Amino acid sequence: MSTQFLLDENDIKELTKLMLVMIETQESRKQLCRELGINPQEVSFIIGTSDDTFCTELIDSLNRYGYQENLCKLCCDKLFPILNKSVYSHRISILKKIIEKINCNCNHKKQNHPIPIVPNPDELKSESWFTKIGNVNKKLLGGGAILLIGLAGFPIYYSIQKPHTKIIYNDSPGNDIIKYEYTNEEDCIKRCEKETGCVGVVTSPNNECWLKAHINSSLIENPSRTTIQIR
Repeated sequence: MSTQFLLDENDIKELTKLMLVMIETQESRKQLCRELGINPQEVSFIIGTSDDTFCTELIDSLNRYGYQENLCKLCCDKLFPILNKSVYSHRISILKKIIEKINCNCNHKKQNHPIPIVPNPDELKSESWFTKIGNVNKKLLGGGAILLIGLAGFPIYYSIQKPHTKIIYNDSPGNDIIKYEYTNEEDCIKRCEKETGCVGVVTSPNNECWLKAHINSSLIENPSRTTIQIR
């Protein structure tokens, strides 16, 4: 295990923003940990934290303890397939720079590596590495050394329900089918699903819903609009 940090503070901030694409619920957090070969029960920050805090602490922990293989799994196996789509194409270059920096081989064929088995706690003579990470994070919280994630001015992407893709603070002008007032976001989405030719919607804080026949590949930043790709 290397003691040299693979990523700097700015890399961690950028990678956190990219992780928000796929983090939505605590169940998805647990599944992510399992797929990275980590026992979710050993991750102290998996519950009771915001999505950006969870992502930041997970990346910082892997980086702090030099777990290059786990970081590569995160970047290559989890993030790259999601970001390598037209709607996220402007973000893939950031991920590629991080992948190059930590020297990942994303073109390698997957091998059947067994996931590490967590031994019985009674048989442990020392703390597991993620338990140590949890203790370190508590000390960092006490010392005020937790990274602040500056998301202002950046669009935030995340999945709301497959295959829906929600992009807040962005508008997709034109291609309107109809505009109407909705009671909630789910109502707007269901209206689109029932409408022939509707592929997505744009909503506003004023309960306005625009059904769209097409979602533009290049969106326009707008703090009062949310674009949702439905199909």
